[in-house]
Amino acid sequence: MLNKLFTSIRYVLLIILFNDYLKRNYPEKYFEVLTNFSYELIRFYSKCQILYNRNKKNIKMIIDNNPELKKFINIINKKNYEQNEIYKVSNNTILIKHYSGNNETYFEEDKNSIYLFYDNEKEQENKCKNIVVSHLLPIQTEYEVSEVRFLLTEVVVYDKTYKINLKSDKFNYYIVNNILDLKFFKYYLYIYGICNLIQEERDNLTKIMLKIIDHNVNTKELEITDEKFIIIKKENYIY
Repeated sequence: MLNKLFTSIRYVLLIILFNDYLKRNYPEKYFEVLTNFSYELIRFYSKCQILYNRNKKNIKMIIDNNPELKKFINIINKKNYEQNEIYKVSNNTILIKHYSGNNETYFEEDKNSIYLFYDNEKEQENKCKNIVVSHLLPIQTEYEVSEVRFLLTEVVVYDKTYKINLKSDKFNYYIVNNILDLKFFKYYLYIYGICNLIQEERDNLTKIMLKIIDHNVNTKELEITDEKFIIIKKENYIY
């Protein structure tokens, strides 16, 4: 063990000394070679990057269709993907949590609850976690990301205004057919700690005002209840 260590140290010292010798005795040639090497290295990297971008879809398809190769690459990159999750939420409280591999019939459907599918597996690919909001079972785990983005979103709760984001670097609620009603916003305000209401205030909250500047730069104030809500679509939204 010590012999290997000493041998490695000796090689490193020789490389350092040789590098120093070249720099001192052949400075012009040394910097010329170093500059050319750096240029060629950058050029090689750029070519590899262009080649990868051109064939990214094909490369991904090959990897996805080969479980052993995908597993090997994940081990190399040390990517530990979380399992997808499904939540049942009632009165701002997460009652049940199941991994998406479980059968959704374990949930008992009721009109006072909403169900959320957290796409953890594609989080790195999508740059954030897409969240599907559902009021019915079974939950649709196949979804489309909407092109809609509100420029400003504020909620008014008991005469107090709170700025919120439906998309951040960590999550995205702009999913086609997501229903954003009072149950959703009560959950959102609670889970992200934006509006700390006592239990009685949450129970008595029957409506909120939603102020938005939408993707068409229209300013709107919308009353949100369990009967009046927004439905996110591919290129627009419905109220």
